[in-house]
Amino acid sequence: MKERNEIDENYKWNLKDIYNSENELQEDLIKVKQSIEKLENFKGKLNNKEKCLEFFNFSKGVSLIFDKVASYAYLKHSEDLEKTKYIELLAQVEMLSHQIAVKQSFVSPELSTLSNESIYEMIEDERFKNNVLGLKEIIRNKPHILTEAEETIISKTSLFSGEFSEIFDMFDSVDIVIEKAMDSNGQKHNVSQANISLLLEQPDRVLRKNAFENLYKAFIGLKNTLATNYIANVKKDTSFSDIYKFNSTLERRLFGLNADKKIYDNLIENVNKHTPLLHQYFQLKKKILAFDKLHYYDIYLKLGKVTRSFSFKDSLTVIKEALHPLGEEYVNLVNKSISERWIDIYPNKNKSTGAFSSGLYGVHAYVLLNNVDNLDSVFTTAHELGHAFHTYYSDTTQPYETSHYPIFLAEVASTANEILLIKHFYKNATKTDEKIFYLDKYLSMFKSTLFRQTMFSEFEQFAHSQIEKKQPLSKEKLKDYYASLNKKYHGKSLTHASEIEYEWLRIPHFFRSFYTYQYSTGIVASINLMTNILEKNKNAVEKYTNFLKAGGSDYPVNILKEAGVDLTTNQPYELAFNEMKWALDELEKLSVK
Repeated sequence: MKERNEIDENYKWNLKDIYNSENELQEDLIKVKQSIEKLENFKGKLNNKEKCLEFFNFSKGVSLIFDKVASYAYLKHSEDLEKTKYIELLAQVEMLSHQIAVKQSFVSPELSTLSNESIYEMIEDERFKNNVLGLKEIIRNKPHILTEAEETIISKTSLFSGEFSEIFDMFDSVDIVIEKAMDSNGQKHNVSQANISLLLEQPDRVLRKNAFENLYKAFIGLKNTLATNYIANVKKDTSFSDIYKFNSTLERRLFGLNADKKIYDNLIENVNKHTPLLHQYFQLKKKILAFDKLHYYDIYLKLGKVTRSFSFKDSLTVIKEALHPLGEEYVNLVNKSISERWIDIYPNKNKSTGAFSSGLYGVHAYVLLNNVDNLDSVFTTAHELGHAFHTYYSDTTQPYETSHYPIFLAEVASTANEILLIKHFYKNATKTDEKIFYLDKYLSMFKSTLFRQTMFSEFEQFAHSQIEKKQPLSKEKLKDYYASLNKKYHGKSLTHASEIEYEWLRIPHFFRSFYTYQYSTGIVASINLMTNILEKNKNAVEKYTNFLKAGGSDYPVNILKEAGVDLTTNQPYELAFNEMKWALDELEKLSVK
């Protein structure tokens, strides 16, 4: 693999858009440290409108500078994970973030003592126009705001309360020992969380089976430690929810979105109702593959074939063609992202693996890729550009205070780009094998993003509810419940594996409680929005663009409603599952003779 200095500059992101020199970075670090000390000057004084305005403006200034420092540190670290200089800078950023949280712990308690009348007076004052949603949140949050002393104590726990996730990450990325998997030719392959999905896509069934079993053997071998760590994290979640006067962790998470529990229940109900479609998919896959038994290590095996390779230039061409229904302005952002070097394209030694998009207000989003000139790289590029363009529209439309869109909306634009790309490839495919491949890829999105993430969320609800009901939680309970969920979701066409009962041991997202269901609602929203656009429904493109521009200016459920997707109803789910039915019917017609 190439060293970073061997990669052409045109294929690297341009971080000079953040800092032209590292002297500027050091100057901003000093400013942040000085500003943190000045935060205390507002303590005990947020009792009148003028002082609140001064504080909001000062706090915004601190955040803008800190965001630049933090983004630069994160992106430079991603270029070379072993470079000590940026490891230390990132650690410094983490400490500064903690200090800001502690120094600002007085803010919520003080603002909560203001009368609603005083807060509404600020809401009606033009000078507070960028803070209106935040001010409304003060009123909404009053029942859950603690005293200053309590908030200070809670803020200080941030140094260790996230350690359950850190413990898992350390085991997962450093300490775990997974036996190499042998293929049918006797060759051995490294197995890790990072590459397991690629191994499970390989046509060699012996390799898939051995990779699957060796991965799970490593996790199950430490099941007591890993289960204890996860259960401790659940207890932490429920304790904090109780401290903040919520009946459950789910209630707390939904409250942050100002979303009724109906949003969550509606997802669970509709997905459970349509699990027969997933069963049908597995049954069809089993038939196409001509397997006597379909195992868990078989379900990622791709159907059909696409032999074409894609240079990065080729991938941009096809992405722009696929995104054409979103309008010229949106498509031109692809060119803008290249000419302004938002993207770090190719892998280099010690570079962060995978892909991500990271936004920075007042600059632009940055995208990390590890392009290897294949079809998967095309889809990854389209996905991450979806995030980047969402950030672009939000940041160029909204003030800083309302520019950050929540996770509930974050996966919509990225998934929308992937859907358009699949539809484009399928429409233009000339060979049956290619058509089968794209239909299977589409159905795999339903499997992995809609059904699987919902199943994860059901598991989380069970785990948290046990502690909330003062019931003992053990690895046996979790194992048994997870096994029952797998059987319910996957049906009888899939041969049950005892290893899968422990899959929950290896899911990092479980350390961010009730995170995964938002992938499910995200794909449902994406399918609805893109269907409206492809069917050329009235104002569909305009509504979607307005959705991107909305950022965090309103609560996410309301933003989606404005775009035409009401997740409190069954309609979006019916449309999404009709798409799945269409893909299943097409796949059956093309593949079953």
